[in-house]
Amino acid sequence: MGWEAWRLRTRGVLVEGHRVYARTYEFTDVEGRTRRLTDDYASGERVEILHDPAPGRDTARIGRRTTGTLVCAGCVCLLPLVMAAALVAIGLAGPLAALGVISLGL
Repeated sequence: MGWEAWRLRTRGVLVEGHRVYARTYEFTDVEGRTRRLTDDYASGERVEILHDPAPGRDTARIGRRTTGTLVCAGCVCLLPLVMAAALVAIGLAGPLAALGVISLGL
């Protein structure tokens, strides 16, 4: 994530915008000015627009774009569960083989 994206995510203001025409959206900033944004984001008529209200900044993007973060967090949470299940399976293999419940095939 670049500096501008980080700044926008931490200091940006979320407002509602609407599509004017293909790839161009219009929104009203916190000072009441109507602004336009061109973005490749494919969405419906109404969208959430995150923009930086700081003077001299003209940074804005459509949506929060948290999907990648959520997917990464899901993978990070699932990885320990998969590793724990593998360790349990490995740990149970010896005793189950000794009882004759399973055959290790060696």
